[in-house]
This record gives sequence, C-alpha cells and structure tokens, in this order.
Amino acid sequence: MIDILVVEDNDELRDVLERFLLHEGYQTCCVQRGNDALTLLQQEKVRLLLVDIMLLDMDGFRICTEARQSSNLPIIIMSARTQTSDQLLGYELGADDYVEKPFAMAVMLAKIKAQLRRGYEMQEERNVLKDDDLLVDIERRSVTLKGKQLALSVKEFELLVLLLRKKHTTLRKDYIFSAIWTDASESELSTLTTHVNTLREKIETDPRHPKRLITVWGVGYRYEGME
Repeated sequence: MIDILVVEDNDELRDVLERFLLHEGYQTCCVQRGNDALTLLQQEKVRLLLVDIMLLDMDGFRICTEARQSSNLPIIIMSARTQTSDQLLGYELGADDYVEKPFAMAVMLAKIKAQLRRGYEMQEERNVLKDDDLLVDIERRSVTLKGKQLALSVKEFELLVLLLRKKHTTLRKDYIFSAIWTDASESELSTLTTHVNTLREKIETDPRHPKRLITVWGVGYRYEGME
C-alpha cells in the first residue's frame, strides 16, 4: 500500500517532498509523469494523492478526473497557478484541497494529516449516498427509492453517483462527458440528454418537472436533492 502518491515534475521539489514524507513515516511514491501516476492508481492501494497541475505529459486536472472516477481517496493539488478559476476547477474535478506554491512543509504536512483523518472517518459514509428516500450503495452498486430497488444501467448509475456526490453543485456538460464517457464518439449532447431523461424517469416523481436532477440551461446539470 502507498500512503502518499506524489506527482510532481520538478526534480528538486519532488525529492524534498519524498525525503520529508518518508521521514514523517509515510510510505511515499513519487513520479514525474501523469501516465505513471494513473498506472499506479490502478495497480496499487493509495491513501492520498498529491498532484501538481503542470506536468510533462498531461495536466493534473486530468489525473484528478480519472482518479475520482474510481476512488474516494483524498486529493490535494499543489500548484503555482493561483488564479481563482484554476482553484475552482480543481475543486469541481474532485480535489479536496488546493495548495499554492511555494508552501511550507509544516503546512503541507498538516493538510495531509487532516485529509487522511477525514478520509478514514468518512470511508464508510462515502460508500453510501443518501437523499431523502433515495439510497445509493456504491460498493454494491445498488439504488433504492422508497425501499424499492431501481434497475439502472451502468452509465445511469455512474451519472447518478457523480451528480449526487456534487450535490447542489452545477456540473458542466464537458466535465460530465470526461468523467463518464471515455469514448469521444459516444460523448455527444444527445447521449447525455438521453441518460438524464431516463434517469429522471426512475428517480423523479414527475420527470417533466424534476426536483432532484435540475437542468442549468447553457451550462449543465445539478443534483438539487429533496433534503
């Protein structure tokens, strides 16, 4: 198991982080390329991901997106890009914290400890998502409404989990595409619209006047919820 996976293309900072985190007792693995990080995330159990945005082969936002599709592990972005738009995008893509460079190692350590503590406390809770009488068991891939099992397709389930995890947050259509559909030929507006409509048929009392899954015209969709 890897406690902390560090993805950083700056050799000096990567080495400093590795020595510091190992000294603090964390099993640490450091890579400089995003593809190497994605491979490790598929092959190894990782407790926390610490990732830079500007990498040699891809940006860290893509790593956040792909990591969040399959895992609830805490993600901390570290970057010299301090624009508000970058920070908001990082949080929207699933990051739990965004640390501006340069940073003090003591501050980074405190943030890592806080995220690992939260991750441990919320591990079981994150496996079950709830909205009033709608219950989603992620581990069992089951959905019940008013105690009755719903038959959802794989993509409908993934869409529901994605939106429910970001409850009250408007998600852009392109973000939903990248998170759920890996085949670009399948990622079309009609495909997403169809899945939203079929999902509404299953979770809404009146699909024509939805209360849970809301369309934000010209932007995307938001799970508003009943609670």
